[in-house]
Amino acid sequence: MPAHTAFVELKDEARTARRDHRNFERQLVALKTVHLFRSLTDEELRTLAAGMDHVRYTTGEVVTRQGSAAHWLYVLTAGSAEIRVDPTSLTAGGAPREAPASAKIVVARITAPDFFGEMSLMTGEPRSADVVALDDLDCYRLGHETFKTVLLARPEIATELSAKLAERKIELIAAREGLDASARRDREASERARILGGIRAFFALGR
Repeated sequence: MPAHTAFVELKDEARTARRDHRNFERQLVALKTVHLFRSLTDEELRTLAAGMDHVRYTTGEVVTRQGSAAHWLYVLTAGSAEIRVDPTSLTAGGAPREAPASAKIVVARITAPDFFGEMSLMTGEPRSADVVALDDLDCYRLGHETFKTVLLARPEIATELSAKLAERKIELIAAREGLDASARRDREASERARILGGIRAFFALGR
């Protein structure tokens, strides 16, 4: 009689549940490093964590590209990356556009734990810079639809988020353009109003 070998994979539901719980807890811990979300309740954070995806990038890989439309926020849990921009887009009123990689300049470096892509998530704006992996990156990715469920349930979050987004953006602008304290305050106030309007429009929050 011919011999047969059978391989049987037993689905251990308890083991799967434990693995899913560990993954969820890691996502929640990562999300709590994002200072942008410190005013959210534990329940709201858990809603966001449940909707995140785990993604990895290798050294030299472009995570986001300037000018592209992708409504994700990335929570960086391991590795570091450079933020690079086309210098012609730094002028007032300049619209982001694609430029050769060699023509782009480094404006910042981010190292885990950190986050990026918040403006596209919140306002739908095109990516304002390339983010390029300096080594292997480990990230969680939070999408627009998941965040929308939290924001629509408590629209007043938008005001605080716009202030934090403006502060973070002006920090980069101030370092790049050498703004004094007065100019920084003026730019931050106008940026806060612009971002709040963008959030309300993107999520159809009304006034």
